Amino acid sequence: MNNNDESSIEKFQCERYSGNLCRPIIGAQYISTSNRNMKDIEENLIENLKTFTNNQFLSNECRQLLLPMICLFTYPICEQDRSSVRSVCRRSCQYFQNTACANLFTSQQYSYSNCK
Repeated sequence: MNNNDESSIEKFQCERYSGNLCRPIIGAQYISTSNRNMKDIEENLIENLKTFTNNQFLSNECRQLLLPMICLFTYPICEQDRSSVRSVCRRSCQYFQNTACANLFTSQQYSYSNCK
């Protein structure tokens, strides 16, 4: 991802992760919040995770991958120069959606369109 023009630079903002929910996955790295309020994002994530984790269709593998995948989708990690972000790789995304958590996506009609 190359963000040399002004329009793409405005699409994301890198800031040090200061939340608690994704700290085991992200640590204190710089993440993109797409100019959204991190506190609001974190509160929304907590509510959504309650829905997911109470789902009877989750396999053990899906439960183990759920938080890391959601955190990395929600908070893409900025490169060291903070001029671009790293997304979850397509292979990991597809494995998460089509194999590890296939029952979740089939039963609930969830889809991560970011698996491109």
